[in-house]
Amino acid sequence: MPMHSDAEYKHRICRAIDFINANLSTSPTVAEIAAAAPFSVFHFQRLFHAIVGETVADFTRRIRLETAARHLVFRPHEDITSLAMELGYSSSQNFAKAFRKHFDVSPTEYRQRHADSREVPRDEQETPDSAQMISASFESSTSDLKVIVRSLPEVRIAYRR
Repeated sequence: MPMHSDAEYKHRICRAIDFINANLSTSPTVAEIAAAAPFSVFHFQRLFHAIVGETVADFTRRIRLETAARHLVFRPHEDITSLAMELGYSSSQNFAKAFRKHFDVSPTEYRQRHADSREVPRDEQETPDSAQMISASFESSTSDLKVIVRSLPEVRIAYRR
């Protein structure tokens, strides 16, 4: 049996996380998620918990609820029942119960509390395209820049979903 490095395991767990995020509405099984990584179900569950710090089910539940919270704030006219169905809940009652358990308020209360804090999500803001950014960087003075390249120990900074 081939040995795998920590980096390989982490990369495959990230593939599983991406799979979960891409399939929130279909409620993928642990076996389907493990296959996307690819791992055996038993090995996957152990590694996922060790690397991520929570079980696959807890992680999936949390991501669904955090996604729901964002949608409640940034899609103020979307029907809560439609949102629940979009995220794979079998009913709006099941969604409301899970939401209240996680956030200590109902989805409606959460939306109302955060109505004043709405702003355009970062990924929907207008940003200059790559060509504009490159052009601007060449136009600025670069003669006084000193570049130092250093090797640093590996550290986990963040993971973007």
